Amino acid sequence: MKKLNRRQILIVVLTIISLIIGFLYPSLVNKSIISAKLTNYIEALSNTKFAVNSLIKTNILNNLIENTALYLFTYTLVFFPITILIFLLKSFTIGASITSILYIYKLKGLLYLPVIIIPSILSFIVILVSFYYALSYFILKVKYKRKFSKKRLIKSYLKVLLITSTLQILISFIDSYLSFYFFKLF
Repeated sequence: MKKLNRRQILIVVLTIISLIIGFLYPSLVNKSIISAKLTNYIEALSNTKFAVNSLIKTNILNNLIENTALYLFTYTLVFFPITILIFLLKSFTIGASITSILYIYKLKGLLYLPVIIIPSILSFIVILVSFYYALSYFILKVKYKRKFSKKRLIKSYLKVLLITSTLQILISFIDSYLSFYFFKLF
């Protein structure tokens, strides 16, 4: 097995800490607030007047903004902490969603959980890859300053952005259709 480098260990530790805080968050918030938000979300998806096209547009827009922001903020050293925040919020949201769904819906939440969480986890994996590249780029920029080929790095960076953006669009479609049609059943 390949030895983990410091970047990989840092990413794993940050993910675990953020997930744990996310798991604990619903116990710190008023249950009625969580219940109202989840109920509104699920009712909106099961509403027959709700258009799946609207959901797709919203999901694509949100995922692309998140993905592009991650890259743009990484490119400037000043905004790199925002990149870390985007990554931490994504893993925090997954932890909070899992706990909230199980907390509010109990056993029925086990049915809802895969439909709501799987697209989020897929999106998180894309963000994880993006964050790894962002962190690598940041380290190269700080450590080597002008000793690396910026043109080559930006070219590879743009390829990763294109691939991750395409994956985020696909995940948006999966999320939209899966959620929309699943909650129509209930």
